[in-house]
Amino acid sequence: MKISVPMTIAKPNKQKPRWSQKLQRAMVIFLPMFVLVNSVLVVHYWIHTTSAHDRLEESQKLGVELSRKVVADEISNVMLEVNYLADYLQQIQISEQLSVDATAQISQFLVTFARHRPWYDHLRYLNLEGNEVVRINNRVNPILVSKRNLQNKANRYYFPGLSILKPGQVYISPLDLNVEGGAVEMPFKPTIRVGVPLYDDRGEKVGYILLNFLGDQLISDFKLASSHISEQMMLINANGYWLISPDENQNWGFILMHQQSFNGSFKNEWDTIKRIPSGQFETERGLFTFTTVHPYNRGLDEAGYELNSEAKNYFWKVVSFAPQFLLNAPRYEFLRNNGLSYSITLLVALLSSVMISRVRQRHEAVLIQNAYESSFRRVLENIQMAAVTLNRYGRITFCNDYFVKLIGFSRTELLNEEWKTLWPDTSRSQRDYDRFLEDLANHQLPETGEEEIFTKDGRQLLLSWNNTYSLDTHDKVVSVTLLGRDITLQRDIEEQLVKLSQAVEQSPNTVMITNARGDIEYVNPKFSKLTGYQPEEVIGCKPSILKSGHTSPDEYTRMWSDISQGKTWHGILKNVKKNGDFYWEKTTISPILDTQNHIRHFLSVKEDITEKVKLERDIALQTKETRKNRELAAVGQMANMVAHDLRNPLSSIKMAIQILNKESSKSPNSINAPSNITELLIIAQDQIRYMEGILSDLMSYSRPGNLNSEWLRLDKLMETTIISHLKDIQCNKIEVEEHYQKGLPTLYGDPVKLRQVFSNLLINAIHAVKDSEDPRITISIDLLMSDVGPKIKVTVIDDGIGIDPCQTNMVFEPFYTNKAKGTGLGLAIVKQQIEQHNGSIKLTPVAQGGTRATLILPINPELHNE
Repeated sequence: MKISVPMTIAKPNKQKPRWSQKLQRAMVIFLPMFVLVNSVLVVHYWIHTTSAHDRLEESQKLGVELSRKVVADEISNVMLEVNYLADYLQQIQISEQLSVDATAQISQFLVTFARHRPWYDHLRYLNLEGNEVVRINNRVNPILVSKRNLQNKANRYYFPGLSILKPGQVYISPLDLNVEGGAVEMPFKPTIRVGVPLYDDRGEKVGYILLNFLGDQLISDFKLASSHISEQMMLINANGYWLISPDENQNWGFILMHQQSFNGSFKNEWDTIKRIPSGQFETERGLFTFTTVHPYNRGLDEAGYELNSEAKNYFWKVVSFAPQFLLNAPRYEFLRNNGLSYSITLLVALLSSVMISRVRQRHEAVLIQNAYESSFRRVLENIQMAAVTLNRYGRITFCNDYFVKLIGFSRTELLNEEWKTLWPDTSRSQRDYDRFLEDLANHQLPETGEEEIFTKDGRQLLLSWNNTYSLDTHDKVVSVTLLGRDITLQRDIEEQLVKLSQAVEQSPNTVMITNARGDIEYVNPKFSKLTGYQPEEVIGCKPSILKSGHTSPDEYTRMWSDISQGKTWHGILKNVKKNGDFYWEKTTISPILDTQNHIRHFLSVKEDITEKVKLERDIALQTKETRKNRELAAVGQMANMVAHDLRNPLSSIKMAIQILNKESSKSPNSINAPSNITELLIIAQDQIRYMEGILSDLMSYSRPGNLNSEWLRLDKLMETTIISHLKDIQCNKIEVEEHYQKGLPTLYGDPVKLRQVFSNLLINAIHAVKDSEDPRITISIDLLMSDVGPKIKVTVIDDGIGIDPCQTNMVFEPFYTNKAKGTGLGLAIVKQQIEQHNGSIKLTPVAQGGTRATLILPINPELHNE
């Protein structure tokens, strides 16, 4: 970065009055000069005051914007963390009556969460009655409150807001002071309460997560953001009360007894500030700069929640106030600094008006330069970096305390010394130093660089420097300021890492290192040779780039659970190379801990066992061939069954037709002829439909056909299927409950085949409950997140006689049935069509009686193809 500092200001072209002229001529000349000087005075005054006023307005706007951004960013982070916490807890199998294991799991996670986030004072899990099930007090260290000390929060003002939340909504309270035992807690604890509801796998609300976010850091960051710009920066709530005021005794008037408010002190100004989103105006009391902050909206955009109705219009006002004396300061400053000078200028205008003007301009330039250098040096004194200023001759003219402490010399020993005195004796020659001075004077030093310096105790430090020039008005170098940081330890660590990396570069196994978030930071050459990915292609990516989709999500869940707890995980994974080939790896993943036993990285060592797996697969193929032969035998049985089942319906049809022929040959006056013919026709039609059903099942199973996929909504498809069977549902007086998660994404699938799947499952459920005393069928569709992408879970539950646990897998075999009628192909066809969509299905008995059918379908089956 280059800073050019003007050192001089060009003088105006003015004629000097002559002292040799007579008094009258002098007076004639003096009068125009008098007017000129006064004109200069007025213009100078106007420029000075206007510029100062403009700078004040801009600085106030900057301070307000910085403060607004600090507030918005802080609340945004809270929203993202609440989203993460709710998503994690939603994965736990929770219910209204939490089990001991679920309670322990929630407690353990909340303690871990609180340990890394000290800005949450309390973390609670509340049940639907407002009772605390889990509470974490996060003071010095997170503490799990014992069960006997848990409280009921149903009477607190925030619980009604929690209890009316709908799915996807979040409750956020206003910023206020924490109250304990009916009194404001001392010392003050500014608090925002954030809560979200939790639901079980049926979509029923079972409890709430409530966090007490401490506003201390928010207030501290707010003050720090504007401390160097304005001392009158305020944060005001929607009712005009101070949340943050320059006078801390004015804060929290809506809670404390003093009831002081911005609205009460600045009523007219507050009316304008409250009505307008942002702006700046000036009154007789001073300059007001303000903007509106809707602190909760930004975080919700990223977290995916909807605000509770009370917080949707919640806002704060960031207000900066510059009192009138501050606005008038430039005027007094101008008169104080320039009044005497202009008086002298008027007295000697006949002789030296031009000279005085030039001197004044030069003086002002010097003042600006000195002010800049003084401000710049104050900044350098406070930063936690080494700062050294060299003049054009390479001598030290300034060094900050950080640099002095770093190298051990006193400031007296360093000032006015040549820079080369800090170079190690063996580092460079006098010729190198001469070249350094030449580059400095010519403005040719690189902007960044590394350099070794010599400390007083004989150590050599390696510093990384950034060079900042100061130039005069002729672009000549006045000085250069070096800003540096000590990278000696960093370089030593880098050298050690080089040695370690060489040790794994030659490893015959694949080696991968990720950070604690799972982002790849290193892979060895064996990885590239095996997978085809070059290091630059995978660095920064997740190891999931190698996922083939053949490893179950439960396996990945167990893996992450082990390594997150500091354990070593062993397992076998099927992954995919860059060219699409699959391969098998025997994997060991170990966490790398720091000195405080915190996980910083994960080390994965993998062995290619593809050939071994291929051998096992060959054996499996032989087994599969044997199974196929058994299925062919089953087809033969099917053929016998078809012949047997079709013989009786055909006989009935034949008999019906014969009788029809006889009836038609009788006298048309026969009384019973029409009714007999109608009954026989009905029998024939029923038998024909039965045969068509058998043939349809046989054709569907033997010739499944290709998918004709399109993007569709499963909830709408399920509703259509239910309507098509509405007659059977109503005839059997069956109650059908439907639970569809809101905002379900569309799914890419074959609507005809999926409708056939839903229809078969619904028919089975109807047959199962038709003899029940209170027949009921429950259908739910939910979004399920997995490591390989989002999926949709469809559940059909009946309260019939249930299924034998031993038959849960057999019922999917072709031609297996325990009914008096039917081919036994219904569930086999269902499984076949679900597998065409790369999904899965299973039947499980329900503890209260009945059967649960669970379907898992990927959003886009093509992404899961091998």
